[in-house]
Amino acid sequence: MVKGQSLADLSVADLFRLGVAAARVGDAGEARRYLVEATRRDPAHADAWLWLAGLEANPVTKRAHF
Repeated sequence: MVKGQSLADLSVADLFRLGVAAARVGDAGEARRYLVEATRRDPAHADAWLWLAGLEANPVTKRAHF
């Protein structure tokens, strides 16, 4: 994300892309931040929910994302 840019400035597609990128490099906290915002704005974004579930270690929390 560009310094000084807030989550509100990003589209759902950008949030998803940044979330996936963060997850791929192992930054679960940053990935979760982007993906939670993406799913908050678009609750039907299945790919964002799947990536978010993949970040969870707790099976109960993981299942809640499905």
